[in-house]
Amino acid sequence: MHHRESSVSTRNLSEARRDHRYDRASASRLPGFQEAVIARYALEYASKGWNAAVTVDDEFVRVVAIPENGIDPKKYVMGLLQHRYLEDALPILDALYGMLDDAEIAYNYGICLSELGRIDESLKPLERCVHLDHEYTNAYVGLGVAYMLTAT
Repeated sequence: MHHRESSVSTRNLSEARRDHRYDRASASRLPGFQEAVIARYALEYASKGWNAAVTVDDEFVRVVAIPENGIDPKKYVMGLLQHRYLEDALPILDALYGMLDDAEIAYNYGICLSELGRIDESLKPLERCVHLDHEYTNAYVGLGVAYMLTAT
């Protein structure tokens, strides 16, 4: 897998399978496939002195890596959002959203998508936020705005 240096990576598994000539339909079901992919990225980042959290599903490989003495990825992305660095925050939010059941991440991912004009894509994360935390009132407001904007 070719992989550019960054702290967050979401790889489409069809690319990974193509790069390694895996059968797209069955590669992720091979015994040990997910463990091998996780180990590959974890070891790659460990060799650079980074800690990596890696998840694999049927479609993506998600990697969030930070230096051993680095900042927590959630705190980092929240700082980016506070300073309105939406384009920079989006890939980190995407990776964290795919890795964690966290209402705050889901909400911020949905709002970030909405602020970037991707209203239709913002609905799923905002709905997930409400599902994870029924009392997350800002998510209801975000959903209302998004539904209003999609209706016009």
